[in-house]
Amino acid sequence: MRNGIMFAASVAALLVASSAMAQELQSTTTTTTTETSTPVQPRAERREETRVREGVLELQEGSLTPSYATGVGVSLMLGGGPTGFLEADARRLTSSGGGWDARLTVGTRSILGVELGYIGAAQTLSAPGLDASGYLLKNGAEAVAHLTILNGPVQPYVLAGAGWTNFTIQNAAFNDSPLPNKDNMAHFPVGAGVGVHLRGLVIDGRGVIRPVAGDNMLNSSGGRMHTWEGKVMAGWEF
Repeated sequence: MRNGIMFAASVAALLVASSAMAQELQSTTTTTTTETSTPVQPRAERREETRVREGVLELQEGSLTPSYATGVGVSLMLGGGPTGFLEADARRLTSSGGGWDARLTVGTRSILGVELGYIGAAQTLSAPGLDASGYLLKNGAEAVAHLTILNGPVQPYVLAGAGWTNFTIQNAAFNDSPLPNKDNMAHFPVGAGVGVHLRGLVIDGRGVIRPVAGDNMLNSSGGRMHTWEGKVMAGWEF
């Protein structure tokens, strides 16, 4: 009898332990199922979200860049600066003066560009027999190729080309000097400069010398009409 009671107690204890273990196992399984059932975003959706974010960033960055009408870059600039003659014999008759420039450039966003320019200048002129109020006026046109050394927002470059210049004596009531009233000649610009491009705005500074051929105006004084100039221009890029 005693042994039977002990056997029954052991069986009851074993059943209680088995029930507890079953409950614990069920709880663990439920927890695991809950954790693993958390929705995981599919890889395709993650890639799509990444593309959307990249597109937003590109749109934001693109809004900081102007929309150009041309692919190679075209600019129109106006400016001016000091100018004068290179040779001492020419400088004895004239003083340094002011020059002005209007320039169309094709190829502002490429290594090689072409410029078409109008140039002008005015300088005082003094010679025996010439009205003291007379001055020397220059008008000319030129075509120039420029080679960009570094392409970017700041663009240093060199340039060379050819053109035509007309010099005339203006505002002189009389001219009894040996100087003719006008002269035409070919010129050959050579120089260097740097352009700064700021969201469509272009600022350009350059130094240029213009050797000439076929000049006769200052022959009587032994002077040649080779010129120098420093110029700053500003304009817009399309």
